[in-house]
Amino acid sequence: MSKGASSSATTGCGPGEKRSKMKPWKVSISIGFSPTVDKGKMTQVGLSVTSSIIRPRFAGGRPSAKELALIRRVETFIKDHEERHRELSKAVLQQAVCDARNQPVASARAIVKKAACDKEPTAQEALDAKEGQLEWVKDSTGAVVDFKAVGAKHNYH
Repeated sequence: MSKGASSSATTGCGPGEKRSKMKPWKVSISIGFSPTVDKGKMTQVGLSVTSSIIRPRFAGGRPSAKELALIRRVETFIKDHEERHRELSKAVLQQAVCDARNQPVASARAIVKKAACDKEPTAQEALDAKEGQLEWVKDSTGAVVDFKAVGAKHNYH
């Protein structure tokens, strides 16, 4: 299946089957579904996942060495967090492929739809519930000295 194909017609969840978190950084995920059927069973699922990560870059002047170290740590944390989102998608959808293979077509489509429209978004929400937002840690003068990840509620459904 060609990259960037959409499965909205076959899974029926969400417009264009493309979701993205609306933040200065995000993961965009498109899910394509193009099965091969033989004797009423799905022999190849033909599921493709295309993702891209957009992450922030600092462009705010000349920070001190200490500030620059903190900026780099924040950038690394965000990059790693967004990659965890991508890996969650991959794991959930790979399992769906295994579960759908050699199933009757209707059952296979239902398995893929449940994975794409329910299991995968739920997994993303669980990750963000643990580490979906950053909060600044300040010293006694109010200067930012560190950050911590906290849970946030996001709806991926």
